[in-house]
Amino acid sequence: MIHQNYKKYFFYPTFAVILGTVLLAMSNFVVKSQTTADFKPSPFKFNGLPAPKKDIANITSAPTLAGSLESKWTIDFSSTEAAYAVAVQTDGKIVAAGTANVSLNSSSVNYDFAVFRYNADGSLDTSFDADGKVTMPIGNAYNNYDIAYAVAIQTDGKIIAAGASSFFTSFSSVRFTLVRYNTDGSLDNSFGAGGIVTNESVIGKIHEISIQTDGKIVAAGGGDGPYGNYFGDFRIARYNPTGTLDASFGTGGFVTTDFGNAEQNANSVAVQADGKIVVAGYTGFYDYNDDIGYYDFALARYNTDGSLDTSFDTDGKLTTTFGGNYEVAQSVVVQTDGKIVAAGYAEVDGGSFAIARYNQNGSLDTSFDGDGKVTIDFGNSSYASSIVLQSNGKIVVSGINYVGTVFDFALARLNTDGSLDTSFDMDGKLTTDFGGYDRAYDIAVQADGKIIAAGIGTAATTTTSTATAATTTILRFHDTTPTARSIRRLTAMVKF
Repeated sequence: MIHQNYKKYFFYPTFAVILGTVLLAMSNFVVKSQTTADFKPSPFKFNGLPAPKKDIANITSAPTLAGSLESKWTIDFSSTEAAYAVAVQTDGKIVAAGTANVSLNSSSVNYDFAVFRYNADGSLDTSFDADGKVTMPIGNAYNNYDIAYAVAIQTDGKIIAAGASSFFTSFSSVRFTLVRYNTDGSLDNSFGAGGIVTNESVIGKIHEISIQTDGKIVAAGGGDGPYGNYFGDFRIARYNPTGTLDASFGTGGFVTTDFGNAEQNANSVAVQADGKIVVAGYTGFYDYNDDIGYYDFALARYNTDGSLDTSFDTDGKLTTTFGGNYEVAQSVVVQTDGKIVAAGYAEVDGGSFAIARYNQNGSLDTSFDGDGKVTIDFGNSSYASSIVLQSNGKIVVSGINYVGTVFDFALARLNTDGSLDTSFDMDGKLTTDFGGYDRAYDIAVQADGKIIAAGIGTAATTTTSTATAATTTILRFHDTTPTARSIRRLTAMVKF
């Protein structure tokens, strides 16, 4: 993505600042009064209204605030399903990818690749496979785990979904898998075998993809064993536009990177303007049974041929700690000035969003909150799953906030210096609750600045992702910042 980097400054009258301070104090009281059980998120990928944590939430005629919920859409495949990735086309249509469990409550579990497309108004696009949604099995294992964790739109409008599919060979395994669709939702027969690419030699799960300017596809992920449950190395593959592995990259189109620990896994990838490839994830070792060990943010940068870029932290790879034991980078982006921003989870303050920004040489950027690192505390255990840059350089992070026995969508927006953007939902962060197991997995920004968050939502009594009530959920949030006149109007409307 191309992002312009400029700043907007806003002047608020004194009484507006006082109003915001009062509302923020009230919201903090509500959030921090909740109790949260110990919670550790997985280190790898994968008509409600915003919770009324502010007094203005139910004022229907109030001016639109940045971060307020504009729309909510759900899609039901008559199964358990989830959206793990979302992208916005140049025409404003919204594409999401994930999975649908087509044999719920049977003796076998069969998750299919699922892709669906919305019109800009939130209705399903019936020009996409007639009903706006496509599901398909790929693997041949008895219990199929065919899941799309990533989606990207080519310049010609074709859609690439990527993730993993399970095969039964000498042992059950998952493979890097890509599927390319034409603009009408049909499989693109010019890609791989009938639109599908799986490679027996590339075992693991693709967690994210990025399309280069030459049309080549870079995929990053991990997994080294049956069903990808054992994590060995960063795994990066590059494919030609036809779906074949690119022999000019690494060894036969494939690269692995070891950080010297028992576990490392790549969760995200971004391609710089100069063609170098940045990958983020984690490294370390953790024993969940005894709750001991550590994970750290791990980043690597590769030259265009797949070799490690030694101008990046001298050896092409680095780790970062926020002071906790369990720290995982889930998403990475590259700013237009070449600085690199990674977001994920840090086990500080009970579990927080964690964001780090690096200079081009891999050093932490001290202009970002003083030390290059920011943690965001929602008052409960929370973690970030995706990050995106807006055209003005502001940083939007989405993820999950764990409250008691349920999960909520969580978003935060940072200014370019790492401070919370108080023009966004008054305090720079928000949660959206549907009453059950609600998780935001990915985020995108429309051309008009509105924010799209995609994930899963469930009924109020649901607390697990395998419940029958689980549905793909897409939320769209406003990006409008109130003017001084709007603040004055809001001040007159709020009753204390």
